[in-house]
Amino acid sequence: MEAFGGELKFFGIGGSALDLEVMKFLTLANFPYALGYGLTETSPHIAGNGPLTHCYPYVGKPNPDADMKLINVNSEGVGEIVVKGPQVMKGYYNNDELNKESFTEDGYFKTGDLGFFSKDGYLALKGRVKTMILGPSGENIYPEQIESVINNMPYVDESLVVEQDGCLTGLIKINRDLFMKKEKVEDVDVAIEEYVKNLRPRINKELSRQNRLDAVFVQKEEFEKTSTQKIKRYLYPKKRVN
Repeated sequence: MEAFGGELKFFGIGGSALDLEVMKFLTLANFPYALGYGLTETSPHIAGNGPLTHCYPYVGKPNPDADMKLINVNSEGVGEIVVKGPQVMKGYYNNDELNKESFTEDGYFKTGDLGFFSKDGYLALKGRVKTMILGPSGENIYPEQIESVINNMPYVDESLVVEQDGCLTGLIKINRDLFMKKEKVEDVDVAIEEYVKNLRPRINKELSRQNRLDAVFVQKEEFEKTSTQKIKRYLYPKKRVN
């Protein structure tokens, strides 16, 4: 608080999902952060909280004028978030096929995001419908949650969790410059390979059994990304794993 001048009342966060470890820290620290959730198609804000109403691990309550519900709910109470309201677009211009895919029969827009509600109506996000991995016993695995754990490990810049040949695999990009600065080693590449290999048990220790990684690999090159700096998940693991 002192770093911000001691008078900070509101710190807005949006654009992408807030890391759960960061959210937990900010909540415990009583930091006046506010979260917003939505999409371009929803103008964009459809749920969130203010600096005095945040609640870990929830992004907040739906807007009063946002008719929000879950569809295709699983046994864990997680389903796809759909919404209807004045802030939702009428449809994609001249694209009937995409509109048919993007709206339910009763007119709700499919966000493509998975979530669940608390008893008090707070919304929590779990991941994306398209990225969810079906485990060997039929369990739902949300790679974003595993990536959050990986990304909080020392020297890790970013990561991607994918299914490869029936195995849950982590592709991990290490900050090479920081590693070289902190670790005095003769062969940096060999040392990074060994470091990532040793990360797997540390990562798995913080995960439930169904989410534990079977393998980890060093991602030597930068992940290919969209214009908004999101990893193009669909390119992996089709590409050869380094």
